Amino acid sequence: MKTIFHILLFLMIPVFGISQNANELYIKGIQSFDQKKFNDALTYLGKAIEKSPDFNEAYQKRGVIFLIFKDFKRAIADFDKAIDLGTANEMVYYNRGIAERNIGELNPAINDFTKAISMNPDFGLAYFNRALTKLSLDDFTGACPDLSRAADLGIETASEIY
Repeated sequence: MKTIFHILLFLMIPVFGISQNANELYIKGIQSFDQKKFNDALTYLGKAIEKSPDFNEAYQKRGVIFLIFKDFKRAIADFDKAIDLGTANEMVYYNRGIAERNIGELNPAINDFTKAISMNPDFGLAYFNRALTKLSLDDFTGACPDLSRAADLGIETASEIY
C-alpha cells in the first residue's frame, strides 16, 4: 500500500509542478501589469496559458492588455475563450463589449453590455457604454433609460449627455 502511495505521489508531482509554474507565471504577469509593463505582462500571461490552456484568469487579463494595445480582435478572442471556459464574470462581457464596439460590432457589444448588467445590475459603466452604443445606432429611445440609470449610478458623463 505504501509503495502504491509513493508511486501515485511521484506521478502527480509533474502535474502539480506545471500548475504551480503556470500560477507563478500568472503572478509575474499581474505584477508586470500593475507596474504598467504591459509587454512583459503579455509574455508572462502567454506562457501561463501555454502551461495551462484552461487558465481562465490569464485569458481575462491578457484580453485587457490587448484592449490597452487596441488589438481588439485578439482581445475578443481571449474574452471568448474565458467565456467558453464557463467562469466569466461581468467584466469579461463588459470588456468584450468594449472591444466589439471599437471594431464596429455594435449589436454584439450591446448584447455583452446587457449580459454584464444582468450579472451586476449596479454596473454604471455598462449602462453608459450600452447607451453610447445605442446612440451609434441612432437608438435614442433605447439610450435614454441607460443614460439615466448610469447617471443614477454615479457616472457623471452620463448626466451631461442625458
